[in-house]
Amino acid sequence: MHRLYFHRVLASQDISDYSDLHDPTAAELDRFLVSHQKKFHFVSSAELCACLDRGQRPDPRWIHLSMDDGFASSLTAADICASHDAPLTVFVTSGVLEGFIPWFTRRVAALAATMEPLQFQGKTYDPRDFKQALALHDAIKKTVYAHDTGQQADACDEILRDMGLAPEPMPEKLRFMTAQELLRLAEMGVEIGAHGASHVSLLGLRPADVQSQLHEAKFKLEQIIQAPVSYLSYPEGLFDWRLMQQARQAGYAAAFAVDSLRPDHLYCLGRKFVGRGMLASAVANSPKGVRPNGQAPGAPSPPWRKSANQPLKIALLSFAPQNDAVYCRTRQLITEVYADTITVAKVNLNHDQARAAYPAAQVIRPAPHQPRPMQSSGAFLPKFTPWALLKRAEIYTKRASQRQGTLAQLLRQYHNLRTRGYGVLSALAKAPGRHRAWQKIAALESQVFQARKMRFPSKPFGPEHCQILFPVDGSLYSLADHMRDLEIDVVVQLGWGMVQEPLLEIGWGVLSWHHGPMPAIRGALTPAWAVIEKRPDWLGITLQRLEPGIDDGQIVSRRLLDPHQAKDYVDAYLTLDQWSMDMTMQALQDLAGGLDIISDPNLDPAKGQYRGLPRLKDFKRFFRNQAGFFGPDS
Repeated sequence: MHRLYFHRVLASQDISDYSDLHDPTAAELDRFLVSHQKKFHFVSSAELCACLDRGQRPDPRWIHLSMDDGFASSLTAADICASHDAPLTVFVTSGVLEGFIPWFTRRVAALAATMEPLQFQGKTYDPRDFKQALALHDAIKKTVYAHDTGQQADACDEILRDMGLAPEPMPEKLRFMTAQELLRLAEMGVEIGAHGASHVSLLGLRPADVQSQLHEAKFKLEQIIQAPVSYLSYPEGLFDWRLMQQARQAGYAAAFAVDSLRPDHLYCLGRKFVGRGMLASAVANSPKGVRPNGQAPGAPSPPWRKSANQPLKIALLSFAPQNDAVYCRTRQLITEVYADTITVAKVNLNHDQARAAYPAAQVIRPAPHQPRPMQSSGAFLPKFTPWALLKRAEIYTKRASQRQGTLAQLLRQYHNLRTRGYGVLSALAKAPGRHRAWQKIAALESQVFQARKMRFPSKPFGPEHCQILFPVDGSLYSLADHMRDLEIDVVVQLGWGMVQEPLLEIGWGVLSWHHGPMPAIRGALTPAWAVIEKRPDWLGITLQRLEPGIDDGQIVSRRLLDPHQAKDYVDAYLTLDQWSMDMTMQALQDLAGGLDIISDPNLDPAKGQYRGLPRLKDFKRFFRNQAGFFGPDS
C-alpha cells in the first residue's frame, strides 16, 4: 500500500522560491489522479483503519492521500480529489484557525520578502541564489532545532530580528485556512484530522502538555465541524511508544507518522512525503505486490509467532532485586500495554517451600537430570567486589565463556564468590581509615539506588506478584517447556543474571538491555569504565537478543549519550535507564508488528573489549575524572 502526504498544492511553481520546493502543483496532483485511478484504489482513513482493525493487510494497490498543517490550498486539493472520487484526509493544526502561525512558516515568509544579502553566523547569503537561500534556511532550521521544543518559536523570532527581518504578512500561497473554510472542507466530505494545537514536536513535551495538545486540537476541531475527529498526525512526524499510548488515551482511533518502521500499526501509520516533482514516481517505483516494509501480501506470520493477528505474549524474567526501581517500572509499563504478560521469578527456595509459601503461583517442579550441555548468557559478576575476590571471579567467568568445566561447578564457584564479595564490601564500607575509598563507592551506589527510586516511581513486586516461580531446585528445561505450552512470543529479562540455553530458545528469544554501546565495550559497570578511561564513546545503552556467552547476542538497537548532556554520573545513569525502558517498549511494538528488529546482523558484541569490575585504583581514577567528564563546561 502507498500512503502519501504533502502540505500544500500550488497554482504554479516558482523554481527560485524556497517555499515552493516541498509542494506539488494543482496540475501535478490532477495528472497523478488521472494516471492512477484505473490500476489503483484510493482509500479513506476510515477504510484503511477498518481493514487494519480486522487484522487484515492492506491491498498493495491502495493509495491513501493526506495533507498536513491546514493551509488554505487544502480546498483546492479537495476540489481536485473530489472530481476523481479520491478520498482526502486533511490534518489541521487547530491554532492556525485562530491566527497562530508556526515559526517555520514565519521564517519562510520573512526570508521570501527580501532580496538583499543576509548575514547569519558570520556568513553572507544571497537570497537571489537558490542554493544559498536553501543553505540559509537549513542553517536557521538547525539553530532553532537546537533549542528545547517550547523555546523554538522565540528562538526563530530572535534570529529574524537579529537579521533585520520584521514579521511579514502571509502571502496567499502560505495562508492558513479559516474556521469557515474548514467547515466547508468537512461539508465536501473531506476527513478532518488533528495535527496538534501549535505544531510543536510532542516528543519534547511533558506528559501533561502532550495531553493538552492532543485534547485541545481534537476539541476545537470537533466544535467547528460538529463531527468526531478520529485521526491524528504527529507534528513533524515524530513519536515514540509513549505518544502512541497517549494518542489512544486521548480518543484517537489512529495516528499517522512519517517513514514508520511499523507502517501498519494503527498508532504509527507510516506515510511518504511527496514534494515538487515527486508524485509521478511515488507509486510507480514501488515493487508490485510488496508492502512498504518488504513483506509480501499474504506472507505468513514470523516462525516464532502462532499468529501475527494475536496480541503479543510476553514473559518477564526476573533475576533482579525485586525492589529495583527500573525493573519494577519496566514491568509496570509492559503489563499495562500487553495484557497477556506473565512474570517469572527465581526464588531462593526449593520446590516444596515455594509451593507452600506461594500457593497461588505455579511452581516449576524439578525434572530428571538432562544430559544435554547447558550454555549461559548474561553478566557473571556482581556490582562491587574487592580485587582479591574479583581476580578469582574473572577466572571463573573466562572459563565459563570458554566452555571449560561443567556449568554447575562454575555456577557454584561464582555464587560463593559473590556472597563473600558482598560480605567483604559491606565490612569495608563500615570500616574507618584506610577503607575510605570503599565507603565512597558504597555511597555512590546508594546515591544511584535512591535517585532511581525517585525518578522511576512504581509499585514493588515480589514472588507473590508472579505467576510462575522457578525455585533453586527447579528445572530450566521444565520451565522452558511450560513457557512453550503457554505460547510465549518473547522473553524480556529484568536485571542482571544468567539466562541459560533452554530459555534462549523460547519464541523470538530473550530481549535484554546492557549499559554500554556494544560492540565498543562489554562487561560490568561500563558507564564507570567510560569515566575511568575518559572514553565518551563507551557511554551508552544497547538492546540485544541474548545468545550463549558473556554479553553476547545480536544487537537490536544502540544509543550513545553525550556526557556534556548529563550533569554528573548519577544523571547519566538515570538517562541510560530511561532509554533502556524506551528502547525495550519500542522493540516490543516492532515485534508486535511482526518486524525483524535486528539492526545489523554483522555487529558482533563478542568482539568488543571486555571489562570486569573496576579495581580500587580504577575507582580512584573514576572519582578524579568524574568532574571533568560530565557537564556543559567539560
